[in-house]
Amino acid sequence: MSNLGIRVAGVMLTILMMSFLLHGANLQARVNGQVPVFIVSQTAGYIGYMAAGAGLIFFNRLWETSAIYGYVPEHAGGTEIHTLAWKNCLHPFRIKVTRVKRMSMTPVYAGMTLLFPLDSDLYTVGSKKYPENYYLPAGSHLVLNIGHELTWNVPGSNGSFSLYGEFAFVGTNLIAYMFEDGGYLRLRDVATVALGGKYIF
Repeated sequence: MSNLGIRVAGVMLTILMMSFLLHGANLQARVNGQVPVFIVSQTAGYIGYMAAGAGLIFFNRLWETSAIYGYVPEHAGGTEIHTLAWKNCLHPFRIKVTRVKRMSMTPVYAGMTLLFPLDSDLYTVGSKKYPENYYLPAGSHLVLNIGHELTWNVPGSNGSFSLYGEFAFVGTNLIAYMFEDGGYLRLRDVATVALGGKYIF
C-alpha cells in the first residue's frame, strides 16, 4: 500500500475509533449516567507538531482515553509524518485551587500512548527485508506520559477547559537509556515535553 493509502486508512481508522468511543459513551451513559466527552489539541510528545482528537472520561474523571491524529510538516521534521495515537491517562486525584475561582489542578497524572506512524516503509510485526529479529518493529511505539494539568470550569455551563504539560518517554529508548546505552544516550534523547489543551463537554 502506498503512503497516501496508509494515511487515508489512518484518517479513516481515527474516525472509526472516535465513533467507537462515542458509541461506548452512549452505552455507558445509559448505565451509569453521563460520560464526559472531550476534544483535545497537543503539540510534541512524539504525536506530532500539530495533533488533535477526541476522547472520553470514565470513573469520575479518573481515566481518560482518546484517539488523536498527529502531523509533522516537512519543514519541521525533515520529512512529512502522519501519526495515529491511542492515549490513556490516569488522574488519581484533583485539588481545588481556593485562591482562583472555578480552578482545580491535577498535581501529577500518568499514562501510556500507543503510536502508529502512517508510513508504508515502517512495519509492526516484522519485515521480509531483514533477518528475523534484526530490527525492532518501527511501525508502533509505546510512550509513557507523566504530566500536570490545570482546569477551569466554564461559567454558565457544565463544561471545563484544561491546559496540561507532560514529559513523554518512548519505551524502547527509555529501556536502552536505563539498561543498555546509558553512557551513550542522554535523557533528552529519550524524552520530550508536550503541551496541550482540551475542552470537556
